[in-house]
Formats: sequence, C-alpha cells, structure tokens
Amino acid sequence: MRLVSPVASGNGAHVIHQNLAASIAGYTLVSYSPWRTLFPPSLYPLGRTMPADIIHTTADYAVFHRRRTSKLVITFQNYVLDGFMKAYSSPAQWLHYQTDLKYFTRKAVNRADIVTTVSRATEELIRTDLGYKGEIALIRNGIDTGVFRPGERAAAQDINVLFSGN
Repeated sequence: MRLVSPVASGNGAHVIHQNLAASIAGYTLVSYSPWRTLFPPSLYPLGRTMPADIIHTTADYAVFHRRRTSKLVITFQNYVLDGFMKAYSSPAQWLHYQTDLKYFTRKAVNRADIVTTVSRATEELIRTDLGYKGEIALIRNGIDTGVFRPGERAAAQDINVLFSGN
C-alpha cells in the first residue's frame, strides 16, 4: 500500500503525519511551506510524481491533492471555520476562513472517499457548517503509552496544566 500525505509544515497536523510516516511502511510525507497556500493552485503538483493508492491529508487544501487514480482520505484535526474562531482571528484571516477556505473545504469533503475527524464536536461542525451528510469516521488522537505514562498521584493543589498550540 502506497500512501502519500501532502501537508503544510509548521503545525500540529504535520507532526501527526510525520509520526505516521515514521510508523507505517509505504507512508510518504510531502511537506510544503504554508506560504504556498497564498496561491493554492501551486499545491496541485505536490507528490504527483509518486505513485499512491491513498492520498491522506488535511481537509483545507485536499481538493488540490486529489487524483482520479487514488483514494482521498481527509482528516479534520480541528475546524478553523467555526464561528468561535472569529474572536481569535484577524479580520483578514476570518474573511479567508469564511470565503475561499470554506469553499475549498466543502469541495474536499464532497470529493473525499473517506472523511475522518478526531472528535464528535468537530463532526457536528462539519455537518452543520458545511451541510455534509456523508459518513464521518471518528478516530480519536492516541497517546503513545511508551512515552507518556501516569506518574504518581499529586494532590489537587499540585496539578499544573500547559497547552501549547498555534
């Protein structure tokens, strides 16, 4: 099985696809600069020189990676089109999210062979915001228990939580 995964570098999805490429035989990550998304047709040739049975990528620009000869699997790690994101976006970002990015994402889900997401909440957003009625497979993010193991129990006042993301 040959899997090709074109994904923009510098984000959490890229890290996940790096781990998949390191763990699955035949899985090839094709990294690209996020600056290329300023002119999305520039994404079209990525990975096209590699034979692929499956193209696995994020939903936002998947429509530019689709091939007639390969299955397209898209995974929603998040959903930046959510109205909740408006408060955390610049006016230019929000305009982009609600126009061309929503258009590309809607085309991708309607052309994908398989749509996956990491949460029921994201699934609901895909259905309500994009009007998608097809099947969505829920595949929750896993935890590498070889790296992350429960430690000794701490008293409630000793718990610290850190989240870092972009």
